[in-house]
Amino acid sequence: MSDEQPGGGPQRDRYSDPWNPAQYERFKNERSQPFYDLLSLVDLPDSVVGTAEEYRAIDLGCGTGELTSALHRALAAQGRSVVTTGLDNSPAMLEQARGHSGGGLSFEQASIADFAGLPADYASLDPGRGAPAAPSSNGKHDSLPYTGNFDLIFSNAALQYIENHPALLAALSARLKPGGQLAVQMPANDSHPAYALAQAIAAEEPFAPALGGYLRKSPVLEPERYSELLARLNFREQHVRLQVYLHSLAEVSELVEWVRGTLLNNYKQRLSPELYELFVALYRERLLAELPDEQPYFFTFRRVLLWGRM
Repeated sequence: MSDEQPGGGPQRDRYSDPWNPAQYERFKNERSQPFYDLLSLVDLPDSVVGTAEEYRAIDLGCGTGELTSALHRALAAQGRSVVTTGLDNSPAMLEQARGHSGGGLSFEQASIADFAGLPADYASLDPGRGAPAAPSSNGKHDSLPYTGNFDLIFSNAALQYIENHPALLAALSARLKPGGQLAVQMPANDSHPAYALAQAIAAEEPFAPALGGYLRKSPVLEPERYSELLARLNFREQHVRLQVYLHSLAEVSELVEWVRGTLLNNYKQRLSPELYELFVALYRERLLAELPDEQPYFFTFRRVLLWGRM
């Protein structure tokens, strides 16, 4: 994204927005199912006769907005007045997302870290030292974008780009109303050969010097750790699970196109166009040599789904 890592972390590069909505949505159906599984964990608001209070929801890392629109429709299905904001930092994604605006749904460009009110050096905080201070002493978060607290903070496949999840979850929980819900889905697939290979190539010449030693390593924790974190943050209800999704790709080469829509954006953002094309070509060559030439190719994908209510 233009001033962050893909999904919401601090900028460490000099190149433009790496996100390509068309590339990302080549596997739209496969990427959508985890969203609906996460949505099924959310308690939807009932219609409250005579109340003027709006139900406030925010979707962190909203991407192209199509699934944010589905979230908004589900929240408003019982007639409750719902205001939903889709938040993303990719101009390319938001240009497409804003076509879904209206009826209480809007889209804004901002970083997830800024929304959470995390300090500038949050990524270097020692997770063992506990949670950071709340972003605002008065609970109103007046200095943050999108002031006030929320009934639902929702994030589908975005928080894996933010470092230090103990600090992150503490900061997000501080922006929930009493009784508010947090619902998050994150890929946890670094053990798959397709992900390990990208790290290996990034550590080689000529990429390592250009990347300044950067390697994309997921900060996603084990599911048990998230359960513990939610308990320590005083969520009175929770659901945490690891789920494996099986995707049937026509052939193994489609896996390259899959990761070009997400994982490889981390390197695209940090490499010159020429070096990035070389990176992709080498990645494709090695991946096709390493994985079985099967038709279809069965791509297993691990994801963490978590939900909690304050």
